[in-house]
Amino acid sequence: MSEHANRRLAAIVAADVAGYSRLVGADEEGTLQALRGHRTDLIDPLLADHAGRIANTAGDSLLIEFPSAVAAVRFAIAMQEGMAARNEAVPAERRIEFRIGINVGDVVTEGEDLLGHGVNVAARLEALAPPGGICLSRTARDQVRDRMALKMEDLGEVAVKNIDRPVRVFRLLGDGETPARGAPRRAGRPWLLAAAAVLLILVGGGGFYWWSGRPDIAPADPAKLAFPLPDKPSIAVLAFENLSGDPKQDYVSDGLSEDIIAALSRLPSLFVIARNSSFTYKGKPVKVQQVAEELGVRYLLEGSVQRSGDKLRVSAQLIDALSGHHLWSKTYDRVVTELFAVKDDITLNIVSSLQVELTEGKWAELSRHDTNNLQAWLLYQEGQGHHFRFTKEDTATAQDIYRRVLELDPGYVSVYVSLAWTHINNARFKWSETPERSFQRGVELAEKALGLDPDSSHVHNLFNGVHLYRGEHDLAIEAGRKALALDPNNYDAAATLALALLKAMQPDQSIAHFKLAMRLSPYYPSWILENLGEAYVMAEQCGDAIDTYQKVLTRKPGASIAGESYLGLALCYDAQGHEDEAREAIAKAVETYPRYTVSHLRGWLLYKDPAYLERYLATVSRLGLPAD
Repeated sequence: MSEHANRRLAAIVAADVAGYSRLVGADEEGTLQALRGHRTDLIDPLLADHAGRIANTAGDSLLIEFPSAVAAVRFAIAMQEGMAARNEAVPAERRIEFRIGINVGDVVTEGEDLLGHGVNVAARLEALAPPGGICLSRTARDQVRDRMALKMEDLGEVAVKNIDRPVRVFRLLGDGETPARGAPRRAGRPWLLAAAAVLLILVGGGGFYWWSGRPDIAPADPAKLAFPLPDKPSIAVLAFENLSGDPKQDYVSDGLSEDIIAALSRLPSLFVIARNSSFTYKGKPVKVQQVAEELGVRYLLEGSVQRSGDKLRVSAQLIDALSGHHLWSKTYDRVVTELFAVKDDITLNIVSSLQVELTEGKWAELSRHDTNNLQAWLLYQEGQGHHFRFTKEDTATAQDIYRRVLELDPGYVSVYVSLAWTHINNARFKWSETPERSFQRGVELAEKALGLDPDSSHVHNLFNGVHLYRGEHDLAIEAGRKALALDPNNYDAAATLALALLKAMQPDQSIAHFKLAMRLSPYYPSWILENLGEAYVMAEQCGDAIDTYQKVLTRKPGASIAGESYLGLALCYDAQGHEDEAREAIAKAVETYPRYTVSHLRGWLLYKDPAYLERYLATVSRLGLPAD
């Protein structure tokens, strides 16, 4: 059959569920059951009434052919009215709402399927419609405007992805609704393009949600934000949900989330919450507005990963928590080897949605991958899972995995960094029988990583730790500042630099960087708070120090951190002239962590000024800390 014989003019309706991945992520079985009910009880009967034929379907989307534009529009109106009625008793966050685009154009048939330019335009119109709304092309509008009494808003000429020429878009208005644009559109006026640009912000490759006056979800309350919003777009990337049914596949979804965080974090024009905090919500039934309020951000990315053999389905959606609207969403059905491309596409769509301008260099940096070896990446994510547990046993397991990764890709920079940290931690916490040898191995790996990528924030942060361990305070600070300059959202770099500044006797700058780390990761670990207290002691701000140490102890941290907090309290009480309270705090420090002795602290407290260290040790000794 010839191509000519396969072509015809058709009225096309493209319909898609708004926020489908969010709905499925919250309740997959319930969402699918509700969708089946809508199909059976509403959509299929309406199709029969209006002579519609489903040409393509993909779970949450429908492509339908009608004999005329009038039939297509009548069906779309009846469907949206029916869905609104069915949603009345459903909570806002659980409602299934369709966006609909209608076009009349040339299509190509392949069996029962419809393809071609006419279908593509309908799909782009659907992406422009608000949840519960309908958008028409000019050709569809022209077919119905003299046959149906409809109110429409002219949204002007819109440039859409993969369509050569701009598409004239009309939004169907409901009863009592007036155009948001105010004055009617007049051709040839330059301000119309600016107005269209303000009204329509189109994101490449993803969905577009226009403010319809009705949020997709309950918005966050600005008054309840735990922190003031930064003066730039702020975002948290939540841990993608593993829908594979196999907990061992968590490292795939976690790794994808972490790579997106890492890419966004390198942009100074964004404020990005650290993985340490965004992952605290993993597996918990939390609401978007709650997360935004607790983390103090406006935007959230959530998604899911489902892997079956070499097949991969990734869903992601970007939400403006303050307005309650979805800015972008997309589902990718790919093979596993395309995972990196999916990550790049999600990242670019986030940046586009938040209107972040990228230079060519920044885009290249944004899409940079440490490895192109998928097998190495997957194995590395498995190692990270052990590394982040931070125990002697898991550290050993992580080391074994990292070595296997390097056999697959000897140039994988992140692996050298992570492996180096495992050796340094073995030395620092005496998990190794030969601490000095472990530390030296960590240095060798750090130098290898630096040779491979001298512009890596994580490499320079690693050298901050190396220099600090050696007592090279100035070099540690230099490396730390470079790490933070390369990645201004790097929580680890901010925290490690704060620690270096503390040990270098620069308490004011240390306090500032600890607070930066705490803002980047609001669910910061107790050691951050304990060292902040130490910086307050050094700055002779005992009131703040006491408050900070008491916050540490209410967390019931590990024995080492609790013991160090009691030591800090002892110094403060002694400075205030409360010797009895100071001695009591020393006794609690020893009871909590018997390893704390004057001798132990001399090798542990890496202060640059020996005189300060001696005054510290003399004070705790006088207050009752054992010598050995």
